[in-house]
Amino acid sequence: MDLNLLISIFTIAGATLGIVAFVQNFLNPFFEHNKIKWKELNEIISLNDFENLVRLYTTHIIPKNSNFKLEELIELIKNDSERLKFKTIFINGYRKRLRNIYYFHKKYIELASVLIGIL
Repeated sequence: MDLNLLISIFTIAGATLGIVAFVQNFLNPFFEHNKIKWKELNEIISLNDFENLVRLYTTHIIPKNSNFKLEELIELIKNDSERLKFKTIFINGYRKRLRNIYYFHKKYIELASVLIGIL
């Protein structure tokens, strides 16, 4: 094997590893911030709470206080709370998903109001 080729391969590998290390150090604060935000979000409402709500809604039996955690989340989304602001580099997919939760909740409440009005 040619010595220049070997040097080029090691140079490319070293440069690539350097870039990866730089990007990792740049992105690490984003990951740490988002971990904290995710923990705060789980304190408001957990995935298990969502699963329980879905089960309750599909059985059409909704206990009086079952929406409390969801209502708190909806209020935070509506007010664009700092507690729900995740950091991203490009498009904020978190914000889009939170808006979708808000939108579907609003539609569900409208539909439930119409159905209650019919009954």
